[in-house]
Amino acid sequence: MVHTESNEIAVTLKREILGDLNAIKTLAIFTKDAEMLKLQLPNRNLQSSNFDIIGFWNPDGSCTQVSLSGVKTNTDFSQLALEVQIAIIHAFEGQSAISDPYFSTSADKRLCTVCVPIRDENNDIIAVLSGAKDLTNFNRTLLRASERFPEINSVLVTRKGKIVAKVLEPLFQNQNASNIFDLPLFNDEIKQKLNEALQKQHPSNINIQYLNNDYTMHVNPIVVNDWFLITLEIAKLTDTPGYSSLIAVIYTPDRRYLNIV
Repeated sequence: MVHTESNEIAVTLKREILGDLNAIKTLAIFTKDAEMLKLQLPNRNLQSSNFDIIGFWNPDGSCTQVSLSGVKTNTDFSQLALEVQIAIIHAFEGQSAISDPYFSTSADKRLCTVCVPIRDENNDIIAVLSGAKDLTNFNRTLLRASERFPEINSVLVTRKGKIVAKVLEPLFQNQNASNIFDLPLFNDEIKQKLNEALQKQHPSNINIQYLNNDYTMHVNPIVVNDWFLITLEIAKLTDTPGYSSLIAVIYTPDRRYLNIV
């Protein structure tokens, strides 16, 4: 049951990420300048999308921004979070890119940004189109999984263990921890095994023991953007009909950029 649910969530996340990319790529086809962006948005189904802000980035680093949620971010390249700068650079190099998660001080929330190149009729890159997405959207995806199986809890972290998004995680003991590797659930041996598992592109399992319970941690790659779905399963059946389990999504930045041109 846990393997099946893990695979279903992985597929859901993959579809969500690809859907975000395709939405921005489609808009980029019809957007050749900032004024066209303003005209296109009312005709596109982005008003009800997961994006907070759409940006048209010029080669000189300036940006025309259209807010879909009311919040705004910096429109000067030099003022952006490093994670966004890197994603924009990759898009100007011809690659679609998803930034690492970051905190936007101007929007006062955690975001990740999807960036795609804009090309002219000669296939030359003339600008970059970006879509900033509130990371609470991933919270909702993980929360839906825990609602289907009440004993499932979720957390979204980076490869270095930084907690990006989460629902309640009673096994963690420390609700204020900002890094998953700081939690008592993982000792040094398990941390090492988890780091090794995140270097692989195929499923792997890690057996651990915590509070006198045996767990099996399933590491399942989602493939897109190097996300990994981690399912922590108690080996013993509890008094409830299902298993107690913890689901975590690990974001690995080694291959964070998608070569989708």
